[in-house]
Amino acid sequence: MTEKTRNILLIGGTLVLAAVYLMFGAGKFIDPATWNAKFENWGIPLWFVPVSGALEIAGAIGLLIPTVRGVAGYALAAFMVGAVATHVVHAEIVMIFVAGAILVAMKGPLILVFGIAGMLFAVLYSLGPIRLSGTGLGEL
Repeated sequence: MTEKTRNILLIGGTLVLAAVYLMFGAGKFIDPATWNAKFENWGIPLWFVPVSGALEIAGAIGLLIPTVRGVAGYALAAFMVGAVATHVVHAEIVMIFVAGAILVAMKGPLILVFGIAGMLFAVLYSLGPIRLSGTGLGEL
């Protein structure tokens, strides 16, 4: 792959990720009732709806600024680990794939591990109940 092709792919990927985060972040301000219901279902305090929206918007903007892109990427990756965990706990299979794919797209070894683990869990969960005998967690 040439340097020019690599740069085009990196810029394109960054723009797509920034757009996704901007869309989800803005959605928390445009339609807070929907997000309040989701957060309430997940057991997350409602005050976190605008906070998470602001974090996603700030992260999206940060991805577009070269000097803070790395920090924004790692902050958003940490945020996405929480999102994947939330979707796994509540068995939201499609969203596990979405959140996991975003994590994988952000690259990096730790991010890749969390993303793949979330997607693997989704596949296993879709095949039937996961028995965690001996762990005290019962059946998921």
